[in-house]
Amino acid sequence: MVLKSSLFAAVALTIVALTAPLRLFDANVGPCKDAKDSTRIEACSRAIKAGGWHYDNLAWAYANRGDAYRIKGDTDLAIADYDQAIRLEPHRSITHHNRALAFQAKGDLDRAIADYSEAISRWNLRKNASKAEYLSHRADAYKQKGDLALALADYDAAIKLSSHDSELYYERGQLLKAGNQFDRAIADFTHALAEFDASEHTLTDKRNYLTARAEAYQAKGETKLALADFDQAKSLDAPRIRLASARTKTAR
Repeated sequence: MVLKSSLFAAVALTIVALTAPLRLFDANVGPCKDAKDSTRIEACSRAIKAGGWHYDNLAWAYANRGDAYRIKGDTDLAIADYDQAIRLEPHRSITHHNRALAFQAKGDLDRAIADYSEAISRWNLRKNASKAEYLSHRADAYKQKGDLALALADYDAAIKLSSHDSELYYERGQLLKAGNQFDRAIADFTHALAEFDASEHTLTDKRNYLTARAEAYQAKGETKLALADFDQAKSLDAPRIRLASARTKTAR
């Protein structure tokens, strides 16, 4: 009986030893995912230090701490955590995407584009909007780099996946306007206005769409249409100085 009791005790202690790190990890899941700033970083750090659990969970903890560092502006620490997360779980597309955001924030556009490309190639989520987001962010990196043709191709692909996203039309329209393709830009700004959803966007967004279209009309010499958009934007309490200046130039 003594031997049997000792065996049960040993098994029980082993179970406790193995499950303790998992319980510690579980206790930190909520704050590691949802808390803000230092509280989130501390929770993720406790989960990482717990040890003794599956690499998937460890990758998750590193990735979430990386997100917290990135949002805080500590991009180097964020990248270091994303590196660890990707080493442990290289197939999670969102981690590549978020490391790309950190690289882009640092101005390292080549590495950002490489990570966005990895995220796109490894995308395995069910919602197309996520892939459209990856494409639009890579487009932004291409635009920053000056590769406008590649940026336009990514905006095209993103809009095919998410055809009701007003911001995508606006961003593509801005790119087309910069390339003096005013008719296409105006069509995109008009789409952006048609898809505007007050539950997802602000009046500032709508003012931007109207002002951008007015500027495209102005560049084409279509004064009446330009003035109408400037006036509508002004009625939404758009920034006075920029609109007043642009409208004065158009009226001359």
